[in-house]
Amino acid sequence: RRIRLLTAFHAGRRYVMGDPAQLQTALLNLGLNAGDAMQDGGILTFGTRELNGAGEEDGRIEITVSDTGVGMPQSVLQHVFEPFFTTKKKAGGTGLGLAAVYGCISSLKGSISVRSEPGRGTVFTISLPLYVGEVPREERHPTAPRAGSGHILVVDDEDIVRNATARVLSHLGYQVTTCVDGEEAIEVFSQSQDQFDIVILDLIMPRRNGEDTFERLRELDPSVKVIISSGYSRDETASRLINKGAVGFLGKPFRVAELADELRRHIVPGLQ
Repeated sequence: RRIRLLTAFHAGRRYVMGDPAQLQTALLNLGLNAGDAMQDGGILTFGTRELNGAGEEDGRIEITVSDTGVGMPQSVLQHVFEPFFTTKKKAGGTGLGLAAVYGCISSLKGSISVRSEPGRGTVFTISLPLYVGEVPREERHPTAPRAGSGHILVVDDEDIVRNATARVLSHLGYQVTTCVDGEEAIEVFSQSQDQFDIVILDLIMPRRNGEDTFERLRELDPSVKVIISSGYSRDETASRLINKGAVGFLGKPFRVAELADELRRHIVPGLQ
């Protein structure tokens, strides 16, 4: 409540090519980081402007996310997009937020930079290539995801992902139990493993990672159904766990319909 949100939108109605959920997730992460930097209040500003290139196909859109928070020294700035680098306390996250943002923007063929000084706030600048050509009219009308039933164990160390997933699942009719890391998941599962129909398990977590957690869950119940979830594409680790018996993979950010379909496919026998 102590943070004032402003917008400075100077770009017209333009388009970029890519998954809107990825860009939404990137901007959300930047906004959350800005909030963490303004514990005593401040101003968070989202801005856009068009950058003209030599030709129409060279046009770009620039998106800025700026805050009036504590800022960062140069020693931190040079590492902010590296995986596992974090200035937060141990319970504050794994340091994957800005690395994931960098990955999202790169997948959209864009770039991201940051400038900051201690006590003078931070500005993240995203540059994305504009889409040139006719934008197809969307003719399909998406259907609402189908509700389900069952008890889901959600294991993810990122508060926003864990809480949002739990809310969506509850809305779809599922009973949900959440755990902040692998250690807590194993403790909860060992005490009430017969209650859970399926586990949604993040791969990158502190204390005990997803692969170790998966192995321990299988020791407790060889028939446990586990869906692997990761902010990265299906890599060697995810593929290895699929081969060992994980029933599915969800790449973050995932759509509600994808989550609902994946769960019904594995909870409802014979559903294709």
